[in-house]
Amino acid sequence: MALLTTRLEAAPSTSPERAWSGRQTEVLDAFEALILAEGFRHLTVGGLATRLGCSRRTLYELAPSKDELVAVTVDRYLDRLLTDAFATVARHRSPTRQLEAAAELIARHLAPLAPPFTADVAASPRIAASISEFAARFADGLADVIAAGIEQGQFRRVHPHLVAEAILGLVDRLLDPAVLERLDLTYDEAARQITRLFLDGIRRPAR
Repeated sequence: MALLTTRLEAAPSTSPERAWSGRQTEVLDAFEALILAEGFRHLTVGGLATRLGCSRRTLYELAPSKDELVAVTVDRYLDRLLTDAFATVARHRSPTRQLEAAAELIARHLAPLAPPFTADVAASPRIAASISEFAARFADGLADVIAAGIEQGQFRRVHPHLVAEAILGLVDRLLDPAVLERLDLTYDEAARQITRLFLDGIRRPAR
């Protein structure tokens, strides 16, 4: 299923920023790891309380329902990923290195996403909308880097957003484990090769 390239007409609702306590942060971190590995549709509040070692009250203090808890957790994960991506890009001056660093980070964060999670996303418009919004913002960031590389004479005169969307489309395709199995590559290896492929294609030849 298309995870990063999912497009919905409705804008996603976003959870307001909250200051979590230390214990709440621990529970959210554990819940995040759980749903990324196993998905979320099969989970119940009672089962979660047992597996996370907390009370139902603790979970309901985080969100009023399981579905909203999933939404809060995924939004938190995506916000952190986007913040990390832009911070990583800002640490480098060369557009080429910025693209490489962004690709390395996204590959590292997306590699743990298991098929049950991506399948549950496909059946959850609210979560799919959040991921769609993240993908659009990430694509805008990539396009800005590509546009800067064009202005500096490092990249060819390409359409920045077209290249950014193409990169995300291929990265998304690699989230299908059957594709990686056919390629006999790990997600990280495939993502690195895709990055080199695009950089070789848009880099302006030295004169």
